[in-house]
Amino acid sequence: MKSFGLNKHEKLKGVKPINLLFKKHEIETAFPIKAVFSCKSRKNDNIRIGFTVSKRKINKASGRNKIKRKLRETFRLNKSLLLSKEKQSSETLIMFIYLGDGSTSTIKLNESMKKLLQKINKKIIC
Repeated sequence: MKSFGLNKHEKLKGVKPINLLFKKHEIETAFPIKAVFSCKSRKNDNIRIGFTVSKRKINKASGRNKIKRKLRETFRLNKSLLLSKEKQSSETLIMFIYLGDGSTSTIKLNESMKKLLQKINKKIIC
């Protein structure tokens, strides 16, 4: 398995997991990205990730898709900053929300993602 990949089982999908995430969660922000995350005790110790961009901020779907691609790429490159599977005993759900008004550079998103993942790593203790 690739260590820098973003596999199908790592994606946050479905109504139940997303509703569960937003019922009981914590929030961290590093502009222009906000992370909503929670831990739940389960047998599997996966980290599941989702990305969203507001339609009110970016009207065109092509712009939203471009930003989501950049967010996925910056997470994929920096996901080693999160806890390793040996240290983690529960499933972690994370939703990254883009807060900016327009498109930003990949370098700025990369810096923000690093800061955000370090903040999340300090708070995730399940």
